[in-house]
Amino acid sequence: GGGLEQDAVLCAKPTADHYCYRRCKAERAGAAYDQHRYRAAEREADCLPHGKPDWKNSRFGLFIGTAPAQAGNPFQRQGRELAEARSRNEQTYQYVVVSPVLPTSSSYAAGDNNRWLPIKPATDLALVMGMIRWIIENERYDTKFLSQPGPAAMAAAGEASWSNATHLLIDDPKHPRYGQFLRGADLGWSMPAPVDEKTPAEDVYVVQLQDGTLAPHTSAQPANLWVQGLPVKLQVPVQGDAAAKEIELPVSTSMAKLREAAQEMTLQEYADICGVPVEEIEALAREFTSHGKQAVANSHGGTMSGSGFYTAYAIAMLNNLVGNLNVKGGWVMDAGPFGPFGPGPRYNF
Repeated sequence: GGGLEQDAVLCAKPTADHYCYRRCKAERAGAAYDQHRYRAAEREADCLPHGKPDWKNSRFGLFIGTAPAQAGNPFQRQGRELAEARSRNEQTYQYVVVSPVLPTSSSYAAGDNNRWLPIKPATDLALVMGMIRWIIENERYDTKFLSQPGPAAMAAAGEASWSNATHLLIDDPKHPRYGQFLRGADLGWSMPAPVDEKTPAEDVYVVQLQDGTLAPHTSAQPANLWVQGLPVKLQVPVQGDAAAKEIELPVSTSMAKLREAAQEMTLQEYADICGVPVEEIEALAREFTSHGKQAVANSHGGTMSGSGFYTAYAIAMLNNLVGNLNVKGGWVMDAGPFGPFGPGPRYNF
């Protein structure tokens, strides 16, 4: 349990995908600095991790709130990596920069393998939620990756990470735990044994396997992505020595709630907010999902606005939907910083 599991924020382990179904409406206010979304997404990270593209192997880049060679972190390294990527002899790298103003990284001098997508200031969230809606409705997401509920299933499937897209959560708005994950204790399951003396026992999350049975997320097999309003009987402790009380509540998967949130607005409504035509939103979503795991959506401080936290979190969802975490050509997490110092002729930093 813990604070990050409350108020409908869905997060995954630091080795995994991070999923969120929080209602990311374009007008919603939130924290203004984008790296905090990594803190929330990487629930147990010790610091603020920062995802970076695998420049050498990536085939498509989507830059929102950052413009390589002009803005971003680290500034010089990003510029150098972009220059090398777009100058490949085989011309395999394409990119789009979303910005209210024309950035130098998308000028005519940058070549013809990129384009600038103008947008109204502080409306990136509407664009991204429109893309998420289109991706889900057109089934352009990575089903295999998203269906792996934990590390055992991840290893069995040969994936590099796992997500909580299949994890079940309480889906009754009237219940005090609305939006929180269903845990093994809720079903009367025994607590798993501690890993070792330094690693205490941690209750499991609950998923629905493809045969319809409920199981812990540690199962070595995929789980159902689309569960909506499934009635489940929960064991509720009572005071004293009395037996636990049984109640029935509807549960849904994170993925189903993400779809529900994205469908709160039509593509036309998203387009009206951000100033990007519907056909452009659809084309960008199609292009982003046309490169398998070798497409990366990247953002930075340019997402600072009233809805900055949710904007950056939604951008992170784009990477999760194509399953590109920690794979060749994808979005590398926990890779360490770009080292600005190294052995030199005088000092070894």
